[in-house]
Amino acid sequence: MAAHWICTAEAGYYPDFNAYAFLRYIAQALLNDPEILILDEPTVGLNPNERMNLKNMLADLAQNKIIIFATHIVSDVEDLAEQVIILNKGTVLINEEMETAISHIENKVWQCDLTDMEEINRIKKMYQLSRVQRHKEVVTLRVISDTKPHKDAFEVEGSLEEVYMQLIEGHIRVKIKTNIDMYH
Repeated sequence: MAAHWICTAEAGYYPDFNAYAFLRYIAQALLNDPEILILDEPTVGLNPNERMNLKNMLADLAQNKIIIFATHIVSDVEDLAEQVIILNKGTVLINEEMETAISHIENKVWQCDLTDMEEINRIKKMYQLSRVQRHKEVVTLRVISDTKPHKDAFEVEGSLEEVYMQLIEGHIRVKIKTNIDMYH
């Protein structure tokens, strides 16, 4: 796998120098078959195709390696991590298994599809939104709230990004584990 990445990079498939260099560093690190792989912002500068390829490769590698993944792009780790540690200004806010971390916002994430701009603006002012998507005249809102934000809202599964938003805002407080067992 590492050799494929080096050959592909050398063949000139990565026009962005930073992405090319980073992929090459990952490939070179893998040639030594390390037990632990530490990656800092590994998807920055990658196009969507290479970002997905890297995530797929990391998922495969995680079967028999410890991968420490530092990133500001929360969605990059959501599908890969079993254990998550969220830091804010050097303070550990959460250190839990992914499933446990996401459970902190269970029954607090709602989605509604609306067309009335007045109602959309009311919800935007009153609630924390994690996503706003427009499709023609319909606006889909993803809302984080203890209560149902609109009569047409329905509960959806929360994401790590929504946990992060709640932690940073101080809406979730978690008792932190003091030890990190990387070899469990």
